[in-house]
Amino acid sequence: LITKALVSHVKSSSPDPKTLRSGASALNNMCTASSPSQLSAVSSLLSAPHPSPLCTLYVEVSICSDLSEADKRSVFLRLAALLHAGVIGQQGRVVSLIAADRVLVANLLRNILPTPTVGGEDDLTEWLSNLLTSATRIPDQFQLFYDAVSSSADTFTPEQVVLLHSLEGSVDGALNDPSGNKAFVTISLLVFLAEGLIKAHADKACRLSTSVLPLLCGTLGIALSIMPELGADLFANCGERLMAAVFAILEKGEGLESGLRISCLRLAANVLYKNGAAQLALRREDVWALLNSTNSSSLEDLTMREWAVVAVRNATEGSERNQGYIEDLQKQSDKRAR
Repeated sequence: LITKALVSHVKSSSPDPKTLRSGASALNNMCTASSPSQLSAVSSLLSAPHPSPLCTLYVEVSICSDLSEADKRSVFLRLAALLHAGVIGQQGRVVSLIAADRVLVANLLRNILPTPTVGGEDDLTEWLSNLLTSATRIPDQFQLFYDAVSSSADTFTPEQVVLLHSLEGSVDGALNDPSGNKAFVTISLLVFLAEGLIKAHADKACRLSTSVLPLLCGTLGIALSIMPELGADLFANCGERLMAAVFAILEKGEGLESGLRISCLRLAANVLYKNGAAQLALRREDVWALLNSTNSSSLEDLTMREWAVVAVRNATEGSERNQGYIEDLQKQSDKRAR
């Protein structure tokens, strides 16, 4: 009833920002208490029929010409806090309801798009970042958000870039917090990231591919650092295509941005870790590319060199074939030296 009243007020001839803020605050207060009955109010605001009552309010506030941007963001902040409380309280159920409403997801993410990465320009951005972080840490829920803002043209969207930044932060946080939740790093998430990387590498015509590629490569490499035991399953799903894309990127050599090169080396190292099938998939040129990446001696490339060394070790450990590739290269080098 409160939500419908607020929608009617927004549509009136002269909506009052103070009334809207008070109404949104009332909704937030009722939905953020800890009791199950009050938390269930979040679900009712997001439930069918679509568009949901909350989505309708969000959209009407967005398009209202009588409200300033500051007033709109003030209302959105309260609604974001409400949604975050629902995700924390009911987790998968609320995330699924949010993700099912494509219009709501798109509007949420567009409030973050002015910032280059997810995080802290103002209170609204912070609340939405918290919402996305909490949502991405629930197993197999990230893909729901991502698909909700997909493009009919099968290209990457700005909203998807925002989501990938959020996922990168969640994965990086899980790596740096040994006691944190790692259950969201599932094989389905790894395959999803790998397929996205393969697509981004192939889709050179897409303007956003250049920004998506480092995100996918870096996030997948970190995720495998968290759950190295999933490397074999990932390779069984799409490993050969993934490694072909990674080494095609590395072949760009000196023209490759150092951050992306480091991400590729880290990803290759983690896929190859104790993975005989991945070792067998390497070509002679791939092993040499890894070895060549160890030659950097500058301080700024120290991280790249370290990951290259790890990748070479993982590529050759227990693999006489790959060890032979390096020996062949050494013999060729000796001949040229003579």
